[in-house]
Amino acid sequence: MKWSLFNRRTADQMRPLYTIAVWLLLSIPVIGQPLSHGHVFTHADTLRGSNGPYRAWWDVMHYDITVRPDFATKSIVGKTTITFDATAPGQRMQIDLQQPLVVDSVIAEITKTWESGGSFGSPRLKFERDGNVVWVELPEPAEVGTRILIHIHYHGMPKEAKQPPWDGGWIWKTAPEPPNQQVWEPPATRRQSQQLIF
Repeated sequence: MKWSLFNRRTADQMRPLYTIAVWLLLSIPVIGQPLSHGHVFTHADTLRGSNGPYRAWWDVMHYDITVRPDFATKSIVGKTTITFDATAPGQRMQIDLQQPLVVDSVIAEITKTWESGGSFGSPRLKFERDGNVVWVELPEPAEVGTRILIHIHYHGMPKEAKQPPWDGGWIWKTAPEPPNQQVWEPPATRRQSQQLIF
């Protein structure tokens, strides 16, 4: 009997300590996950990190990237052709092209034939820049299942890597053999490569 009374008293005395211990254990994850991480998400973060409605309606089948480097100015002139299928009706496209590269033109290979027998193709598309995003407008909504090619012409001086591959960017150098052969390498990191030219 004494033993059960002792245990009951001990349990009654320990209950507040158990409550405090459980409360502390449950609050540790809350302390470890503060509500504010000190980072404010920007409009650019939202565009870069999402597959929003202007990316979701088209499915890339092929990228064809042509780049002509100019070693004297450490600049490039390029053309990226995107072949895609429309998986839903859509007209506005979101395409990444990292600044300071400048878009010169966006041309689509769209052929439309009218009942009267006339046709047109390869229209210049309207586009606008929003940070590292280029918004492209097709002349009319693409129908589901349509395959379209667009050609994006651009130029500029891409970011140069200072300490590749840790900081990303292009690598420009002169190789010792054969004498004075110019060598360039595209962006040093895969993520930057994706954002830089398509």
